[in-house]
Amino acid sequence: MVRKLQRRFILITMVSVISIFILILAVLNISVSYSAMQRGYDTLQDYAMRDTADGIKALDTPDRNWFDNMRVLYVAYDSKGNIEDFSTGGNPDMTEAALLSMASSALQQSKEKGRLGSYLYLLSETEDGTCLYFLDYGMEKSMSLRLLRICLYVGLLGIVLIFIPVFFLSRWITKPVQTTFDKQKQFIADASHGSEQHRKKCRPLL
Repeated sequence: MVRKLQRRFILITMVSVISIFILILAVLNISVSYSAMQRGYDTLQDYAMRDTADGIKALDTPDRNWFDNMRVLYVAYDSKGNIEDFSTGGNPDMTEAALLSMASSALQQSKEKGRLGSYLYLLSETEDGTCLYFLDYGMEKSMSLRLLRICLYVGLLGIVLIFIPVFFLSRWITKPVQTTFDKQKQFIADASHGSEQHRKKCRPLL
């Protein structure tokens, strides 16, 4: 009974600790991923707002971050839906055919913004037509996955380290119960032994 109580204490404590860890991990990773995506959309929005005023050529202006320039791609359509211009931004992982195929997929989704694989996209309507901007989200995605793995490793190590004091704490908590249980067993044994001795003394002589 005492061992069963000890196992139950360990189980409840560890389940509670693991649940809290999973909750913290989920909140941390969701918030980090959301913040990274929001920054990506803000970057695309910045490009769209500038290009609305200055034209698509503003993508190549030197005042912009060169790293963002390399990660931002676009496909411009005229008012009739024909491709007017496009650029892979010098991204070595993106071919022109893949960019145009991705732009077609984004248009089919009929959303102002979204994600396709490791790319975020933003649809910008202009007087002359439509422009789709894409941001290579692979670096942020990789960092989020790396953060998730680090949290898992640290969490597993923490669970193991927490288990050790929980195990000894469970023994300390159940020790009074074990002592009481042993005393009860001893009392019952002594009472049974005393009753047996009394019956032997009081046995009638034939």
